[in-house]
Parts: sequence; structure tokens; C-alpha cells
Amino acid sequence: MSTQAEMKSQLQQLEAQKRKLEDEILKSSQGFKMSLWGIGIGVILLPLFWSGIPVILIAGIAAIYYSVKRTTCEDKLVNLETEIHKLEISMA
Repeated sequence: MSTQAEMKSQLQQLEAQKRKLEDEILKSSQGFKMSLWGIGIGVILLPLFWSGIPVILIAGIAAIYYSVKRTTCEDKLVNLETEIHKLEISMA
């Protein structure tokens, strides 16, 4: 069985990972919003000799990428929070 000091050290590491994941989720959300803005700009540019199509395609791909990245990070965060909760219970 782990000592109290080891468990506290592991808890601090998990908390640091949690903060990194929360930052990554925030960045992914911002990237997703910017991609949606890109799609909107592409739609506005459509009447201009169809020049908005490449913008829409690139922004759409970016939106999908950021959406998947955010979802993956959120799943990891849920698992990490579960581990933190288990560790806190075992420390008590």
C-alpha cells in the first residue's frame, strides 16, 4: 500500500494534469468557435465567384478537428477526475 506522502504526490500530479486538460479544452473550444466564424465568412464570400468554397472546406475540417479534440479531452478529464476522487477517498 502506498504511503500518505506518495499518495499526496500522485494527487498533485493528477491535479496538474487536470489543469492542462482544462486549458486544452478551452483552446479547442476557441478553435472551434473560430472555425465556425470561418465557415460564416466563407458563406458570405460565396457570391464572389465561388471563392468562399475553399474557406468553407478548410474551416469545416478545422471545426471537425477541434470538436473531436475537445471531446477526447473531456473524456480524459472525466477519467482523471474519477482517479482523483478515488485517490482522495483512499487518503481519507
